[in-house]
Amino acid sequence: HVVTQTAQAFATSFLMRCVRTNIEHMRGDANVLPLDLGRVIPRYKHSQRRLILIDFEDTLWERDPLVERQREKEGRFEPPVGTVDAVEKLSLNPKNEVWLLSGLSKKALDEVNKLIPKVGLM
Repeated sequence: HVVTQTAQAFATSFLMRCVRTNIEHMRGDANVLPLDLGRVIPRYKHSQRRLILIDFEDTLWERDPLVERQREKEGRFEPPVGTVDAVEKLSLNPKNEVWLLSGLSKKALDEVNKLIPKVGLM
């Protein structure tokens, strides 16, 4: 599939499959199994390069949109320190390429970029 498609077509197709799976999962239609750490950890340890895509808000931290909107109006953006530290730790490993998938505003994403500059933002 990768060889026959442009990078844009591949990324769009991949993300659409992710969205569709998430919708099915939220409705209870999908058979999504829990993460099997027994399979993931050995593969992680032995891989030469890793692409890590992380859904930032509502996965890594439970965000209250009303509170965050008020903080943004006040010019403050404060993701949980432990969350930022965990993502930063992943990004410091030279084998990892870490991207956060987010629905935050551009201003908030700029703040995230200041906190963890080695992480890509989408």
